[in-house]
Amino acid sequence: MTSNTLPATINNVSMLNEFTERVEMRQTPADVLDALHDWVSSKLPLSVLGAARMYLKKPNWRSPRLGRDVFLHASAPEGWWDEYAGMATRQQDPTAMMAKSSLMGCTWTETMQMIDPVGIDRWPFEVSLRHGIRDAFLCSVARRWMVVFWSRQVLSNVLTQPMRIVLFASASSAALRLDQLTNPDPRATSDCARAWPRHRRSRHARRRSDS
Repeated sequence: MTSNTLPATINNVSMLNEFTERVEMRQTPADVLDALHDWVSSKLPLSVLGAARMYLKKPNWRSPRLGRDVFLHASAPEGWWDEYAGMATRQQDPTAMMAKSSLMGCTWTETMQMIDPVGIDRWPFEVSLRHGIRDAFLCSVARRWMVVFWSRQVLSNVLTQPMRIVLFASASSAALRLDQLTNPDPRATSDCARAWPRHRRSRHARRRSDS
């Protein structure tokens, strides 16, 4: 039987260092997600659903593709992605939108309670339930990646605040490695990030002309 809480004697910092060293050695996105899944599932009733690259200039999905925008873990329920992707091209996912603006990971159940969606806005939750996903923990990393864990049980009382911090940190390490292993997409970069070097060059040119 899987324990719902981590033993108090476990040193969270040591756990995170152990995972970070392990994930830095992985050479493919699948290996990164495997490392994250093995590390998390051995300690909590969680599995890794996958990771998705987020686009700052696009409010919702248009044509998400596996291996480019989305990297699924093998534990993702069969058929879930096909149904989710089909709906995501037509409807926004309110839980993902909330997660993008959050500074810390949040569960689907908690998000649903906060926004109280009705009708079609409940589609991500209903699609997931049909495939055995009762709850999920979403981590938005630097607004560039979304790393998602899933569970067959409600997570609100399972994930303590210290464990949420550790999960978010591990998701960040995995996202960093995924960013290193996958081709960067210019659509994932904000205008502000690209404007800064031009601004610096312009200011430098003015200083030269003044002199």
